[in-house]
Amino acid sequence: MKKIIALLLILTSLCALVFSLGSCAPTDETEIRIGYMAGPTGIGMAKLIHDTKDTDSNLTFKKYADTTSANNDLMNGNLDIACLPTNEAAKYFNSVNSDMQVLAINCLNSLSLLSNGQNSVDSIEDLNGKTIYTCKNGTPKLILAKLLEAYNIDATISHQIGEGDTALTLNTPQDLPPVIVGNKADLIFAPEPMVSNALSKPVAKHEVVLDISGLWNEKFDTPIAMGCIVVSKSFAKEHPVAIENFLKEYKASIDYMADKENNETAAEYVLEATIMTELAPAKSALLNLGSAISFVEGAEMKSTLVEIYKIFGMNVIGGKLPEDSFYYAK
Repeated sequence: MKKIIALLLILTSLCALVFSLGSCAPTDETEIRIGYMAGPTGIGMAKLIHDTKDTDSNLTFKKYADTTSANNDLMNGNLDIACLPTNEAAKYFNSVNSDMQVLAINCLNSLSLLSNGQNSVDSIEDLNGKTIYTCKNGTPKLILAKLLEAYNIDATISHQIGEGDTALTLNTPQDLPPVIVGNKADLIFAPEPMVSNALSKPVAKHEVVLDISGLWNEKFDTPIAMGCIVVSKSFAKEHPVAIENFLKEYKASIDYMADKENNETAAEYVLEATIMTELAPAKSALLNLGSAISFVEGAEMKSTLVEIYKIFGMNVIGGKLPEDSFYYAK
């Protein structure tokens, strides 16, 4: 009997040990410094920013006005993770910052074509002979060019309004809302949340025309992958557990922000992260974005980016497809 009791005690102890080990997920509380933009790539992070505010979280966040500054901080070791346009991430990797890996796609199509009514646009063919204004940097200009090419549309894409000393250059998506609100161009190609923010103003004369996602899907077999989140490759190698834990939290944040059932609270998080300043347009932007706020990782991420890079063309991603080491894998 004593032997049986002793054996039972040993088995009980072993079971307790196994349960304890199985229930404790690996942890790494290393600080992760994250950069985001005041655009669609930042929106998916808004809940995570809220949840970690005023807590002992190892995540810290910084908002950037432009992607060049974010990449420079990533390259110089002042940042560990950053949100970037997909084309710029590949270009940086190929040309100036090979210590970079893309963790996930975080934004699909967020673009709309706006018309102020001076040009009747019922189909993409109506764009023949027209000038469409959009920003110089990022993915909007690339996507618009490929759409026009695919449909054999003879239209001009411009990122400059006017000429000479008074010319207005549209460098980033943040430059587009004043053009919309000021009615400075008839046709404008712009992303959310800039569209909802501008159209919420009483003086705005533009309205959304055409179904950009539908037009794209008729011609291309891969989704519009506009934004991604990247990491310092050396940091990811040194802190794999911290990165995996972050990705789980980030995906949960994206899922929450994309769910229309959470629209009211999600919009408040967008304001809290200083991505937008007014609740009504923030709610509208979230509804318009919907599943464009996305989380695509692993093999699907890689195949999607490879295909979109082929569509964009090698000249805008640093001359070649990124090496396999560019794509983060668990």
